[in-house]
This record gives sequence, C-alpha cells and structure tokens, in this order.
Amino acid sequence: MAARGLDGLLVYTDVWRSGQVRYLTNFIPYWNQGVLLFPREGEPVLAAGLSARVYPWIRETSTVTTIVSGPSLGQEVATQVKKLSWRHVGVGERDTMPHGILNALAEGLPDCELVDATDVLDGLRSEVDEAGLALYRKATEIATQGFAEVSADLPGKTGWQAASLLERALRRRAATDTVILLAPHAQDWPAYPGDKTMTSGGVALVAVEYKGHWVEIGRPLANGNPAVRAEYARAVEMLRPAASLQSLRNEIGRGGSLRDPTFIVSATHRSFPFTQLDSLAGLPRGTVIALHLSGTDQKGARWWWGDPLLVEEGRARPLLPERER
Repeated sequence: MAARGLDGLLVYTDVWRSGQVRYLTNFIPYWNQGVLLFPREGEPVLAAGLSARVYPWIRETSTVTTIVSGPSLGQEVATQVKKLSWRHVGVGERDTMPHGILNALAEGLPDCELVDATDVLDGLRSEVDEAGLALYRKATEIATQGFAEVSADLPGKTGWQAASLLERALRRRAATDTVILLAPHAQDWPAYPGDKTMTSGGVALVAVEYKGHWVEIGRPLANGNPAVRAEYARAVEMLRPAASLQSLRNEIGRGGSLRDPTFIVSATHRSFPFTQLDSLAGLPRGTVIALHLSGTDQKGARWWWGDPLLVEEGRARPLLPERER
C-alpha cells in the first residue's frame, strides 16, 4: 500500500464474496454484507449490515474489534474514511463492488481518490494459507462426493429435480451454500436448472461454499472417456501463469481426443462462482482456482471436466489427489 501511496483498502464482502475478508480477518458475513476498512497502519474497521446483537459473535470469531453500522452501508463507509483522514483509497475488486456502495462513496468522498487495488489485495496473500486450504479441500470433498452419490440418478429427472437431489446430497455433507448449473443434453451449455429432462449426455457444474470458501467442479453425467480425462490432466500440466488460454486450447486441440476444446478458469476467492479469468497472471501463490475443460470427443459426445487447482510457483496442481476426485 505504501508503494502505491494508499492510506488503506476497502474490501467488500457478502455470502458470495467472502474469501478476501475471511483471509484478512476470519469474518464471514452469513446472509449479509459488509465493507472492511483495512488501513496501512493500525487496526481494521468493519462496516457491517448486521445488527449490533451479533457484534459479540463477530468479535469472538474474527480478529475485528471495531464494528460500525448505519442505515446506508456506503454512507457509513464514507463516514469512517473521513474519520480516518484517508485521502488515497484503494478499492479491492472495484468492478464487482455493488454500485450503490460505490455511488455513496463517490458522493460522500468528493476529495478522496478511489482507485482499483485488486493487485494490492492479492499481494497481501504473500504466504500460503494452510488453514484456508484445509477448508477449500473440505469444500472439494463435499462437491465431489455429493455429486458421485447422486449422479447415476440424474438422467431422466427434470433440471429442477436433478438440482434438488444434488442440493440435498451437498447440504447433508455440510455445504454452507451451493450454485448448480446443468446442461440437460450434450449440445446444451450449462445454465440454471429448468424443466428440461436430463440425459446421460448431460453435464453438471457444481459450486460449493464451506465456511466462506468456494470451490467448483464440472462433471459429465456419464462416466466419461478415460482418454479425455487424460487430456484434462495434460491441460493441468501445461497450465502456466504466463501461458494464454488460447495457446492452451490450440495445444489440446492439436491431435488430442477433444475437438473444439473450451477452457474456463475462475478464481474462487474473487467475485462470484463461475466468473471467468483471462489468465493466471498476477495470481498469488496459494490461490485456489478452478479449471474447466469442455469439448467434443471422437464419438461426437460433449465432455466436461473441472476441478479446483492450487496455484504454486510457476504452475498449478489439483487441490485433491486423483484417488479422491
């Protein structure tokens, strides 16, 4: 922050985007929202949309001691920035912060410079968070085991019924929250469940949150082609921070088992589940991402596979060993 001339950071958090603030303070805003004021020096301040009756719980379960609230979260944050005499303020993941809060900040802080500081926020993750990784692994186990329990029962069900079966299996394994996208037929792209009947050529994309930590998996309803699974493993080996996804697509499509391969990479500590990234460039070591690979196999069937990966120095590797996936 000092190198950028920033007095502090504003970091938004809600049940969908709790990863950054959880990392900084261990606070998770179940079914609500907040903004963390993280200073260059001194103790952080949490502006929360929660009532004062839960302040003792926040202090017991996080490192935050100063908590404030008001009728307008954005206005309250602006008030706290003025009290702290901040003039140059970094906003973590500014493009995903709710517009109502951003507008209140712009109106309430006309003399402040508000700049995107996502790179600074990522840079604070200078070490691998072992406690966080344990929770990511637990979320991955919930997702993979929950899907495996009901996958054989999904063909023949409507999208709504299939999502209900998946949701039940995931919640019984202690999932905090879920997002489920389904492709009923091989030619469909995964979307929110509807009344179409699922077929054996369908696909499920499952995002699971466990205690503020989101992971994503992608699975075909059929067992899948082992040769195509090998293509996914090859893609993981070739995935490098400096490599473009287009070059990866070209390499996998050249003489491999998939035609027209498509990659989706998302960083689940940022933004919403299934939000695509352009590359791994700039992601700190220890970040958990998801790599999804989709394409058409030699028999013309759509195939999909996705797993959480851990970003390491110059590479990424699966978060769980093969036998557990």
